[in-house]
Amino acid sequence: MIFFKRYGAPLLAAVLLIVLTVTVGGGSIRKTTNRDYYQRWIIDDAQMLSPESRRNFAEINEMLDKKYGSVAGVITVRSLNGEGIAEAVYRLGEAGGFGQNDLVLLIAQAERQWYLGYGDQIARYADQSLRYLFTDRLTEKLFEGNTDAELNGLYHALPEWYEDHVPRGGTSANRRSGISGAGFLIALLRFVVLIYIVVSLFRFVLYPMFFFRKGGKWAPLGGWVVFPLLALLFRRRQDCGDAETRDDGFAG
Repeated sequence: MIFFKRYGAPLLAAVLLIVLTVTVGGGSIRKTTNRDYYQRWIIDDAQMLSPESRRNFAEINEMLDKKYGSVAGVITVRSLNGEGIAEAVYRLGEAGGFGQNDLVLLIAQAERQWYLGYGDQIARYADQSLRYLFTDRLTEKLFEGNTDAELNGLYHALPEWYEDHVPRGGTSANRRSGISGAGFLIALLRFVVLIYIVVSLFRFVLYPMFFFRKGGKWAPLGGWVVFPLLALLFRRRQDCGDAETRDDGFAG
């Protein structure tokens, strides 16, 4: 009975969090995905693509996002207006909301140039095979009225490259999919329950570890030593790749 009085509330909150995760977890949020949402990653300012192609590319990007947390975006412009294409792809990619795990293909109509840029996370997998894939699929026909055919061939070959080179997973899929009103409330409830668990654990478990009773009162027990150890324990390692051996994109 004493154990329940002391730990019952945190345990109940933990059970509630598990139930929420299992019964109305990621699957319910994923169901709110709107396929049209993925068309935002196809920015056709030069009007070089047909509506059907944009829909096809959006479907492929939805699949890539769910599997790898990545999208392969396309941006077309009528002219670079004197700006370098390598600088333009990253400026426009950032403005379009592309992330560190995404590919961005910029096509400049007037200059008859294209450039593939990619974020720091996907860059570690961007080897010569990706370069060959784009240079083999994108020819001069890209600027001669056959943009749809060229890009459709490229997009249908991309999933195979991802399968061979990029590990499945990623954390950006739910961010792109969007969350409905119900999904937002569920996520908010999870967050509140999680905070309650953390506070309860500190009160009932961690606090006695850092303090001891002295004369009927709690006194410090060197928490300044324990906290850095906990920080080291939970520190996440980040592999950013070798910045000296990779570039930031390539042109056609």
